[in-house]
Amino acid sequence: MKLGLLDLLACPICKHWPIRLQVFSWETPDETFKKAIEGLKDIKILKNLTKIVRKKDKAEDCVIIKDDTIQDDLVRYQLKFKEYIDKAVEILKNLEYIEILTEGYPKDIHNKVIDIYNNFLNVVNITDENKVKNFIEGQITNIYLLNWYFQRAEIQDGIMICDNCKRWYPISEAIPQMLPDNLRVKKDEIKFLNKWKDLISKEVLEEGRPFNLRHE
Repeated sequence: MKLGLLDLLACPICKHWPIRLQVFSWETPDETFKKAIEGLKDIKILKNLTKIVRKKDKAEDCVIIKDDTIQDDLVRYQLKFKEYIDKAVEILKNLEYIEILTEGYPKDIHNKVIDIYNNFLNVVNITDENKVKNFIEGQITNIYLLNWYFQRAEIQDGIMICDNCKRWYPISEAIPQMLPDNLRVKKDEIKFLNKWKDLISKEVLEEGRPFNLRHE
């Protein structure tokens, strides 16, 4: 599962959004996270990590700047610089609901992305177009990192939690399993909770729905 998917997911039972995400492990190798960090000093690395196919069989940069507009894989649309900032901040707000429970390079990347988000927040209320343009031009490397982190890094195992109805949904083998209660298999869910109980909150372990370890 990619982090960017969180922006589209709501609880299938109560429809609450946003959902909290806790990451236990990554499908993306540590070495790739390390390369992404190196890309902050050599943008060519990040460009290679974020190549996408916009036209048939032709890989292109995921960030396109043309005149006073910008388009990337994060917002997907061609937008004016100020509009891009507003839309990016809306998407990056999901960072407030993401907890990375792995150490090393993934945690380093996550902390860097939070710093980028805070920088974007400082520009939201600026109306001077030249100041916004100068900001964007100084953030190109960071924008590539945002695109890589949200659209390329893959979660292997984790959990999504609805704070409204207290339901939890496992992410296993990179697949988010957001099924209604009647399609969830209790023994499989209990096995998941036991496997990751050292990382899962006490609230979920004891009160989570539809299954928890207190009432197993």
